[in-house]
Amino acid sequence: MFGNEVEDVLHFLANIEKEWLLIFDNADHGVDLAKYIPRCNHGNVLITTRDKEVHQLSSLDHPFPDIPDLIVDEAIELLLKSAHQEDSEETHLAIVHALGCQALAIATAGTYVWQHPTCQLKDYLKVFNQKHDALLNFKLNTMDRYDSTIFIAFQLSFDFLSGTTKSFMKMCSLFHHFAIPIEIFYRGMSFTLEDFSDELDVNDSVDELAKMSLASYSADDHSISFHPVIHHCAQEIVGEDNLDYVGMLLLADVTPGVAESSEDYQLQRQLLAHADHLYDETTGFPSVLIA
Repeated sequence: MFGNEVEDVLHFLANIEKEWLLIFDNADHGVDLAKYIPRCNHGNVLITTRDKEVHQLSSLDHPFPDIPDLIVDEAIELLLKSAHQEDSEETHLAIVHALGCQALAIATAGTYVWQHPTCQLKDYLKVFNQKHDALLNFKLNTMDRYDSTIFIAFQLSFDFLSGTTKSFMKMCSLFHHFAIPIEIFYRGMSFTLEDFSDELDVNDSVDELAKMSLASYSADDHSISFHPVIHHCAQEIVGEDNLDYVGMLLLADVTPGVAESSEDYQLQRQLLAHADHLYDETTGFPSVLIA
């Protein structure tokens, strides 16, 4: 029998004449996993992670598969199973689309409806919009004792980001979650609380968020997008800092009065959805007209 030291476990696994499976779950936060993997030509290692740097540990003929969110039919099935009820298909679709088919968010929504008889599926999105904080922190009671809420799961990753990237993500949460032009931050650095000294600092934050699978970057239109649930969680953090005015100043600063180039015109078109979002989310925001 071996002791509790890591070296003893590695030695045991490397020398046992049987196949074994070693699992590292949620290996997301910069731990050097290589020193915990036995050096031998047998056995199997399964790693779940959002950190793309961990992919380097994969053997060449077995690359890391990306596990996507649920497809719509799977999300609806999970929602109904968790809620122990049925409603109109239109309601199902509205909920799963609003939550981006994210499994934990879908299961949480269904369980919340099941435990709150005054909240039917048709009411959930209205309640969610009114009580973000409570629902993001709603805890599931499951047989496997999984006690992470949506917000806690997000917070674990957010806490490991650099200070600059945390500030960048907070500012991104002020806009619509999809296709936020990076040009907003290039042109509006004077309003970013001095977190960014040049464009490379912005790019570093984009890369860090993409590395941790907290956002995706599109090279086609130089924009960053967030899963709607992640975006909601980031908004909850921003709510503590009262940064709404930063979004207004950024948008006003980067919006060209007259499009002098095709790039300016394209930026104007991209900013429309974000101007609408700021108007909907912020009181006292002046009308913005982009021709």
